[in-house]
Amino acid sequence: MAIDDPTSSNSDTEPSFKVHKNVETGRFELTSSSGDVLSYATFSETGGLVTVPLVFTPPEYRNAGHAGTLMAGLLDLIRADNQQISPVCPYAATYIKRHPEYRELAV
Repeated sequence: MAIDDPTSSNSDTEPSFKVHKNVETGRFELTSSSGDVLSYATFSETGGLVTVPLVFTPPEYRNAGHAGTLMAGLLDLIRADNQQISPVCPYAATYIKRHPEYRELAV
């Protein structure tokens, strides 16, 4: 499953960013339309609980809001799958605290 970010669209038909769950690598990834990974969050799943120990943005993509776009997308995916999140990463925990629309997902 993937979430497109329509607010970051460069055209009317194709969004610039997509958040998807990469089960093979154990990461939620924010990718550009060219396939570059702009930011990612590592995760593990146990039952309906998704644990996120790390959110990372490579230096060349920092200060562009990519981690926040990633968090919104991965939280939307978690909500769509009727799961909850354990935000071990301080960035993930702070993001959820600052966005009340996602607080009910956190344990």
